[in-house]
Amino acid sequence: MNHWLGRLVSAVMVAAVTLMAPVAAAAHSALLRSDPADGAVLEQSPDEVVLEFSEPPDQDLSRVGLFDGDGEPVDHGQLTADSDDASVLRVSVPQLEDGVYTVSWQALSAVDGHLTTGAFAFVIGESSDGDIAPAPVDLDTRDGPALTGVIGRWLLYCGLAVLLGWAISTLVVFRAPLPAPRWVPIGCWLLAVAGLALITLTEAASVDASVGQMLASSAGARLVRTGVVLAALGILAGLSTWRPRTSTIGLTAALTAAVMFSHVAAGHAGAPGPAQWINLSTQTVHFVAIGAWIGGLVWLLAGTRGDRASDDVAPIGRFSTLATFCISVVILAGVIRAVNEVGSFDALFSSDYGRTLLLKLGLVALLASLGALNRFWNVPAIKGGRAHVGRLRRTVRGEVVFAAAVLGVVGVLASSPPPADMAAHDATDEQMGHPSEGAGAIEVTGSDFATTVRITLRIDPGVVGENHFSVRIADFDTDETIDAVRVALRFTIPDQPDLGPSMLELQPTESGTWEGSGTAIAQPGRWRATAIIAFPSDGVEVPLEFDVGAPGDTGSPTPHMDG
Repeated sequence: MNHWLGRLVSAVMVAAVTLMAPVAAAAHSALLRSDPADGAVLEQSPDEVVLEFSEPPDQDLSRVGLFDGDGEPVDHGQLTADSDDASVLRVSVPQLEDGVYTVSWQALSAVDGHLTTGAFAFVIGESSDGDIAPAPVDLDTRDGPALTGVIGRWLLYCGLAVLLGWAISTLVVFRAPLPAPRWVPIGCWLLAVAGLALITLTEAASVDASVGQMLASSAGARLVRTGVVLAALGILAGLSTWRPRTSTIGLTAALTAAVMFSHVAAGHAGAPGPAQWINLSTQTVHFVAIGAWIGGLVWLLAGTRGDRASDDVAPIGRFSTLATFCISVVILAGVIRAVNEVGSFDALFSSDYGRTLLLKLGLVALLASLGALNRFWNVPAIKGGRAHVGRLRRTVRGEVVFAAAVLGVVGVLASSPPPADMAAHDATDEQMGHPSEGAGAIEVTGSDFATTVRITLRIDPGVVGENHFSVRIADFDTDETIDAVRVALRFTIPDQPDLGPSMLELQPTESGTWEGSGTAIAQPGRWRATAIIAFPSDGVEVPLEFDVGAPGDTGSPTPHMDG
């Protein structure tokens, strides 16, 4: 391999490992909203705690804990799934005394088996504190095992890709048995088995369950399905290895694709929705094309080594044509899936999933460039007798290294929450305290008493519960953006002075605004959000008032302008 290529591969692998560490612990069953909401102040004890997630959680392997203000556990009822919505969990609670209570939760997605944890707090009675914060309870995010899950996926992908490449190369490219020991295809299958076993062990460890408990759960059913198809593939691969026939090798390729489909159905593409089968089909085609292309590279090296390097070059041309077709399919299907999973262009750069996807795209672009070098330069030169196969093999070695990195990044993506999954769901569930329709983003403007600064606050989607808050600070006269060192929002309800305030710290963005998300708006009514702004030499407070409608209102919330 050329010196520059070795350096580039090293840099890419370092980048992949760096991205893998923070992303691996991410989960997919994100908490969308709760009742009571985070920071809510209640007049009386609730009968139950309700949590709605972005994906249906596994009821048996998910947990909810209730703690008092001292962090001591409070006895509560059994966790149950909502009969009408599998993404909603409910737990009954006893009559609670006045005080601050913390809800800690652990949700294992029944769709893709990833674990997410978190906590929120609410108050019963009057709050004597300025902030309502969760009690210090151990959430046990388990960063370590998630990395082993990524490694398991990499092993699974490598094993399946090389096994599929063996079958297709035998039938389409070389049209003859490949020069490799008979145990190699079985070794690829064992690699895939080891990967699936590591994924299973990781997911069981993430929820403190045994492998038996995991496989008996709804979240484990998808692993069982994949394991059954993989076991059948092992039998067929063994038969094809010892008695190689066109029919058995073709069936091996088909069953390898079936294992890929089963694994895809247990991931992001298998999430319930109107486009589920389109997502499954697109992702499966994407995986099969990657396997035929990347796995075929390994067997192209095996089929052109030694004495075979000077033999008929027709297989090289056939593989070049096959690889070109597969690359086109990979790019087309990948773009479709990326649009579906990322959701917006901004999320491509602002989310861990988007940045990891960009790394994958960069690696695929390098692979495609090396493939183009072979197709339009090396292969014609070899066919014309102007070059030796050794030049092609040097380029293919580089492709194999990059291909291994691509499969590693794919494993990271499978362990990361797509930005589209984190977007707010359609707010029509009146049980969770949101207006059914007509609610829109709230934008309100105000200034300080001395009219030196103008504040614009945007609240999106402007409903009770989870919202995104954005603050722009500008000079009152010129409307030019002003830099600050700290910005926070203090939320109160003027008509209910007995309810304690809640605080939300905002973070600066590259666009000059200060932004943050939270559930500070815990009930309908007229709210006051006081912007607390610190400058290097002084600070100001700007009160802003707005209305948030009650659940079921069809009119848009009406902001009140101050200043």
